[in-house]
Amino acid sequence: MNFNSKFTHPSFHFLNLGNVRLLLYGAIGALLALAGPSPVRSQDDPPVAAAPQPDQYFAGLVTAVTADSITLTRSVLGKPTVRTFAITAETVFEPPSGKPKLKAKVSV
Repeated sequence: MNFNSKFTHPSFHFLNLGNVRLLLYGAIGALLALAGPSPVRSQDDPPVAAAPQPDQYFAGLVTAVTADSITLTRSVLGKPTVRTFAITAETVFEPPSGKPKLKAKVSV
C-alpha cells in the first residue's frame, strides 16, 4: 500500500546519503590538514639559568675594614647580604680624607 503518492521508491535517494557522508569526511579531513600540527615540545627540563651576576653598585654599612679589603652589609626585605671588596692601588675614597669608618654608610 502506498499512502503517500509523492513518495515513491525512485524519489527516495537513500543511496546518495553515502556520498554526502564521504563529502563530509573529506571536508573535515581537509580542515584538519589545514590546521597544521601542534608544536612539538621537548620533554627535557628547561635549561638552568646561570647564577645572576652581582650588582655593579652596592651600598651598605661598613662592618670590617682591613688594609686590603672592606666588608659591607645590607638588608633588603629582611634578607641580609654581605659583600667584601678588595682595596687596590686604583681604589679612590671620597672624601679623600681616608678610609671609611665602621658602621658608616657607603656606596661601592
